[in-house]
Amino acid sequence: MFRRTGNTSVPGTLFVLGLAACSNNAPDETSSIPVEFRNAGPSRATQDNTLAEIASETDSIPASSMTQLTARVGVDNYVSIETLPNATCLLRQVGEGGKGLELLSDSRGFVAFYYRPGSAEIVTNDVLDCHDSNGTFARYAVQLQAATDVPVLSAPRLQGPIQPSLKGDPMAVTQQELLDAGYPMRPDPEQEPQAYRTWLSAVTKPTIILPSETVASTTYRNPTYTPNWAGVAAPALSNSAYLAAVAYWFVPSSEPRNTAEGNNSLSFWAGVGGFLGGGMWQGGIGDDWSPGGMQHVRYPWVEFINASGPCCLQNGWNGYPMYEGDDYIFEALFGQSNRYPAITGNDNTQYLWVLQWNVTQGWTTGWQGWTVAWFINQYRDIMKDQSSTIVSGISGNSAEWVVERPQVATNPTTYAVLPDFGWAAMWHVQAFDRASWSWSPYRVRPQRRLYMWDGGTGHLLATGEYGTEYSSYGNGSIDFWWFNYN
Repeated sequence: MFRRTGNTSVPGTLFVLGLAACSNNAPDETSSIPVEFRNAGPSRATQDNTLAEIASETDSIPASSMTQLTARVGVDNYVSIETLPNATCLLRQVGEGGKGLELLSDSRGFVAFYYRPGSAEIVTNDVLDCHDSNGTFARYAVQLQAATDVPVLSAPRLQGPIQPSLKGDPMAVTQQELLDAGYPMRPDPEQEPQAYRTWLSAVTKPTIILPSETVASTTYRNPTYTPNWAGVAAPALSNSAYLAAVAYWFVPSSEPRNTAEGNNSLSFWAGVGGFLGGGMWQGGIGDDWSPGGMQHVRYPWVEFINASGPCCLQNGWNGYPMYEGDDYIFEALFGQSNRYPAITGNDNTQYLWVLQWNVTQGWTTGWQGWTVAWFINQYRDIMKDQSSTIVSGISGNSAEWVVERPQVATNPTTYAVLPDFGWAAMWHVQAFDRASWSWSPYRVRPQRRLYMWDGGTGHLLATGEYGTEYSSYGNGSIDFWWFNYN
């Protein structure tokens, strides 16, 4: 997975979603208030300037384009700013040129990020530079202050299409019926009681369905295992293939480290294909930090990686609340248009399906699907490269469950600094095996532990360890550990 480098974006919206006021998981829920939007309008730059050129211009911005907010010290405060719709933005400190935190606005024109000030004396003066695919540019000033006695800035309440709660006996519905109705597949309550409780909590309450935003990048991405992965990979047997992967997790903590060395970033994901080469279908959550280590953005994403043609195209969901400790469900499969797992000839008729579900915050992507051809055609349109051809879909030669230090540039050896996530875990870690036509816990198949190393120093950065009966989530889980290598 590559870190979002902010090359371009297009709408690609499948649903129309509105926002209104509401609350998050703030420590003192009674003091949570909705974010106020005070900026009156952008300061326009000439259309023939690039984003980098805008970043090097004077930072003199009219007061009408200023957003001023005061946030609670020591916690994540949700900040949302209105700008251009479907734009790529850079949030940077005044005078810092092109160094900053890349953000993507939604179809209504809002960007969102978290602000976590360390003390009440902190005042940050930032600039938000945005550009859209039509060549329109906009600039805003953002001043963030901190105090110990103010309410936490909270995320808006989501409004939009509803995934209804599951009615009747939850054990009486077949897995295919659950898929057809838009729910995640049901874990075995006897074999995996923790996963079943998480699943039951998800499906027995109404849940908001998110829209989809499309993001393309030319950033280099090696579609096979590299030392920026830690976790577990399960190669498929020679007479079989993995058609789907599933994992439950809690959203990891994240503390920036060595901010002077560059942006901190991590991704937590599951996928099929890629470990042994070939195409890959992967997805999960990302957490990117600003160079100063006070602003960061969490977001769900999925990514198709072509085996040897156009590299990468992501779908992301922008600006939706996600906090440390949230219970999370991820399922990805490839196959037919009815979500039936199948190889389908590895061509442009292959459908790539994904479902992500934040059980704690009450939102889901729903089951969303795209063909391989759709991804490649989007890549052609966005990157204006009509010569790109469809090479292959997903062969399913492996399944993976990984924490990753994403790449940040076209140089394949340049990686983000890995923030301190301490310990994290995945459970209900399974892959769907074509030969046996059944779900298999990763421990019952051949598998390999993956270790994350720093290529320059040789230091160990993170590991993925097999869960045992003594682990917090049992024998079928994976424990991830961060290492302080300094």
